[in-house]
Amino acid sequence: MSFRNHLGVTAICLLSVCLVHKPAEAGDQVTVTVGSDGNCDYTSITAAVFNAPAANNLEIRVAKNVDIGATQLVIGRDIFIRGGFDTCSDSTPSGKSVLDGSGFNGVILLGSSSGETVTDVFLENIEITGGNTNTNGGGISLTGPWRLAMVGTTISNNVANGSGGGVYMADPNALRQKGFGSTPRSSLEIYENSIISSNTGEDGGGIACVGDVGIEVFNSQIGSNDATSDGGGVFLTDGCQFELNDSGPFQGVLLNEAAGFGGGIFAEQGSLVRLRGGDSSGTAAVVLSNSATNGGGIALRTAAVLDASDSVISSNSASSTGGGIRSDDGEIHIYRSRPGAECHSERRCSVLSDNNANGTDGGFAGGGGILAFGGSVRITGTYVEDNQANFGSAIRARFIPLEGLSRNINILGSVFAGNSGAPQVVFLDESDADIGFNSFVDNIDNDRIIEIAYPDTPGGPHETRIFGSIFDQVGNTVASAELTTAGQLPTADCNRNEENSTGDLAGGPRSTSAAPVFIDRNAGDFRLEPEASPQVDFCDWSILGSLSNHSANGLNRPNDLPAGNLYGAWDLGGIEYYAPGPIFADRFEN
Repeated sequence: MSFRNHLGVTAICLLSVCLVHKPAEAGDQVTVTVGSDGNCDYTSITAAVFNAPAANNLEIRVAKNVDIGATQLVIGRDIFIRGGFDTCSDSTPSGKSVLDGSGFNGVILLGSSSGETVTDVFLENIEITGGNTNTNGGGISLTGPWRLAMVGTTISNNVANGSGGGVYMADPNALRQKGFGSTPRSSLEIYENSIISSNTGEDGGGIACVGDVGIEVFNSQIGSNDATSDGGGVFLTDGCQFELNDSGPFQGVLLNEAAGFGGGIFAEQGSLVRLRGGDSSGTAAVVLSNSATNGGGIALRTAAVLDASDSVISSNSASSTGGGIRSDDGEIHIYRSRPGAECHSERRCSVLSDNNANGTDGGFAGGGGILAFGGSVRITGTYVEDNQANFGSAIRARFIPLEGLSRNINILGSVFAGNSGAPQVVFLDESDADIGFNSFVDNIDNDRIIEIAYPDTPGGPHETRIFGSIFDQVGNTVASAELTTAGQLPTADCNRNEENSTGDLAGGPRSTSAAPVFIDRNAGDFRLEPEASPQVDFCDWSILGSLSNHSANGLNRPNDLPAGNLYGAWDLGGIEYYAPGPIFADRFEN
């Protein structure tokens, strides 16, 4: 159905989703049918596009008996393509109509346009499969200004020897001034149980995006796609923007694979990746179980940006570096935006967990959760747990800032637990860092928790500041922080250090070695016990400077309890104590 408001804007509703259509100058909606029975108006989408009567809105109803023998062209006008009709006489859709390209070589849906006018293509209840091309776009290829929206649509088992096994969209539009604050001209909108799966491409097994294009994904799956180079699920370049919103079961970016970088998502040349988890009635935005040589979940390069709020990046793997994320001069920002029970998970709202990197090259490998070369890393209000690597089980950072740039590393109000396999949890290699009010608890088989290497190399001295944090490992024998080469010692204050630590974090006028008491450490509940733990209301926040007050539970700091403060009202560690709410004791999702 469609309706027009008082401004002349048409809103077209597909299932439960209404898509706003741009105003038209004149004419009505025309509906035609495509299929292979005698009651059909046309036998192909191409014929319908070129021959149907002129109209502002052309709806093409595709019967399930459709049989295409060549690439279908979608140029020249805005169109709806609706499937699921048993025959051309049927008026009630059910299931999907299949556009099968296995009988010819080429992309299945093709469109090319120029100029400033955006052409709309809407797909509902369509399956696109069997496309095979030597260029870009195995299933769909759109070049120029387009808006492609799909609802209940499947794009699967297509192959491109170029980019975009499932979908390829490119809008160079070099004359347009672009920036992260601008809205892309072209768009790909994926809604309501749509699936892009089992496609293969060189770059972008599922989707490849070039230029001035924005991609939004809602309640859909980009899964089990394969890239022979980069971007198993999604490949973004030249300023593309990708936003993954909260996803239901078996939805999100999952089970994709890349031979090179970015098993789930690859972004370069100023492209932007946004992950947006839901509120208490929703779910997380999920990047799960993807794999690559580098950047199992996500890879960034050359000023690309990852902005991940209330999301889950988990169970990704890299055979070399960056199990969860690999960044080369990119910007990583992972954070919690919703407090307490307002998030999809009251406790673990922002999660980087169970990722692994298996590389063994001591100079470059590692980073079970994150490996970053240059650029910046900001992590706030996040649980970084159970990641594994041979170097930097949770994070390895090198050359930050790079070439004198001011960007660096901020890790605030987060929890690091159960990370294993490396001599260090956080490995700072020729890098600056501020590490404040975090909990490092029960990480496994580490010689030290934070290792500082080569702080006096060119561009240094590199400064590390560690404050307000709790270091409490099993056995209390692990160094909290250690300088592995001669250079500048870390600046430290208001930390809970290991009692028997031989590391370089022994100083700090307001530090303590008194043991913390957690609510239930065996269940992964690392909130401090307010009556028994001496780290409650321990310190002030002046050492944070201009940095914000973050807590892994998303609640404001400090929460000043009635008992007297030692040096201030802030609790040490990543979680400010609040009276218990309906928080569950599992380690991942409620």
